[in-house]
Amino acid sequence: MKRKYFLLIYITYFLSLLAFYNTIIYEEYSYFFYFRNELKIENIFISLILFLVTLLLTMSTRKRFYRVTNEAFLFFSVIPSAVYIIYNDRPTVLVINVLIIIGIFIIDKLDSGRDIQRKIFRLKKVNIAFFVLFISILMIPYIIRIDNINLANIFLEDIYESRSSYESNVYLSYTSSPLSKVLLPFLLISFIELKKHFLAILGLLFIILIYLTTGAQKDVLIGMTLVLFCYFIIKKYGISKLMSSITLATTAASILGVILYYFNHLAFFVTYIRRALFVGPGLSSVYLDYFTSNPYTNYSHSNIGQLFNDGDRLNLTRWAGHNLLGRDVNANIGIFLEGYVSFGIIGLLISLMMMLILVGFLKKLNISYVYMGIWISFMYVINFSLLETLLITHGLVIFVLVAYFLVPRENKTRCKYENRNSYVSGVK
Repeated sequence: MKRKYFLLIYITYFLSLLAFYNTIIYEEYSYFFYFRNELKIENIFISLILFLVTLLLTMSTRKRFYRVTNEAFLFFSVIPSAVYIIYNDRPTVLVINVLIIIGIFIIDKLDSGRDIQRKIFRLKKVNIAFFVLFISILMIPYIIRIDNINLANIFLEDIYESRSSYESNVYLSYTSSPLSKVLLPFLLISFIELKKHFLAILGLLFIILIYLTTGAQKDVLIGMTLVLFCYFIIKKYGISKLMSSITLATTAASILGVILYYFNHLAFFVTYIRRALFVGPGLSSVYLDYFTSNPYTNYSHSNIGQLFNDGDRLNLTRWAGHNLLGRDVNANIGIFLEGYVSFGIIGLLISLMMMLILVGFLKKLNISYVYMGIWISFMYVINFSLLETLLITHGLVIFVLVAYFLVPRENKTRCKYENRNSYVSGVK
């Protein structure tokens, strides 16, 4: 029955997104890159087969960190892509996302199970005072902009007005994501665990302040909500039910969005579902349409690539927004598609190997699962960030350092207890 529950949850999720795309995405956003072409049997066949294969591979992934990571890729990338290609003749979009599932399944089988021995700096009274002071100093440039905030942004109003009037600088560009996606979420969860409720509320307010003073970027709110949701689910039900809970909540939201749409009401959360799940496949198809028949970038858009390429650096996302979409926007793509448009299949394999090395390394750190929401939020960011942007601007390097030196180890005794209550038996 446990495997049946797992299959039922993700098949229902697939069907809900299928209805969501067919009734809302196409009808409201077809002017962008969401099409509803004539159905082709081969696209439906490829979609269903690869969807079922990834489900089976995920169920067969034994070690817990790998399986949760695979479920996150299944949720954010594979299933939305499987829905997208049914109506859009670009199955490569799905194939690229399936490769990471296969890769994690393989390293799960090859992993010896040995953890990295690391020295952890625990949060004590002196350390807490230092961290609070350090973060408060980093927050000063945000605090002094408090006169410019629009409180309506908290209720998702006037978002584009705030974004158009937002004036960034180097400091805000390079600190907003590491603070809002790594350092503050880490301290927020740590303070909740230590029952330092005032400091936890302060950390939460700092994240909201970053959101309000940096153009009301929805990713900040999505990341904060995801971290807190993951924490409370893990504390109440355990890590084994984390991704299934996120999937069930999104399935319910998708179905509710479709029902409300039939009554001529476009729910506010529709934008979030479209942004989180369907922008990635849509932009991927646009890039693939162009780079399948045109020269690759040879990493000329990256700082490292500039060492081996002559000429000016290519602003890939801005160029694609202007030339491929015909709009003055950044057409952000994830690291796997970046690898492909940079160097073809070889570039894709390089990106895949780098991600697998990172996943394997994080697994061996044996990080406490209550911090898993920070990693899950990066699974979302990976779909919209070039490699250098992901590592530096979005703070993945900072996350790895925090995970190594600050995040406590997971209690393996608790893991053994949770194994007996897992949706998928045999998880270690």
